[in-house]
Amino acid sequence: MSDINGFIASMKKARGFARANQYEVKFNLPPSLHNLQANFGKQLTLHCDSISMPGHDLQTQTRQYGSEPTRDMVTSHGYEGAIQASFYLDSKLNELQIFQLWQEMAVSTGDNKANYYDDYIGDMSIFQMGSANATLSLAFDERSSDILRGGRKEGYESEAYGHQNTITKHIPIQTEDAKYAVKVEEVYPATIGDIEYAYASDNTIIKVVVGFNFRKWRNITDTLRSFELHKSAFDV
Repeated sequence: MSDINGFIASMKKARGFARANQYEVKFNLPPSLHNLQANFGKQLTLHCDSISMPGHDLQTQTRQYGSEPTRDMVTSHGYEGAIQASFYLDSKLNELQIFQLWQEMAVSTGDNKANYYDDYIGDMSIFQMGSANATLSLAFDERSSDILRGGRKEGYESEAYGHQNTITKHIPIQTEDAKYAVKVEEVYPATIGDIEYAYASDNTIIKVVVGFNFRKWRNITDTLRSFELHKSAFDV
């Protein structure tokens, strides 16, 4: 029983667990795709059906001194694998076309020439989302708010003078809040999966899987927190 109570206390202290369906991803396309970024950046975020958080590994070499047992000693580090993401496609397959254009910037399918690395890399940010307590403030005109007057339904004429104060009602709500975030640097879509069609797939939304190569990622949670705290100081 003590273990169960300790687990419950630990869960309350941590304010619950991270959920796999509470995430957000934001893409920064290469500069030459600025127009697509402006028109479809938010859509890429909303239509990202799934994504993998990138990993990190320590690379080792085996060392042995004399007859002692061997040691795996760290010599470097690396960023594991590619980032796999899937996207819902709209009726014009705009998401697919954006990633195809992005790939075209890396190597032309016309003349088969590879372009400069800096011309086709972008970045992305991946957020683990949660909830936070917040307050919704609503301002009412006292003359027209029957709800705040207790439903007495007085007419406008009887309140036209002397009862024109603004009433503010504060409502506690839950709002989305980023709990953890990473920025993935030097990103480009290395693979675009195929799309399967079938007459039997009557109400199936088409999705495409994209594999992103990247150079490294870094934790930006502290930067995010500093920005939010700085911004909140100016909120009114």
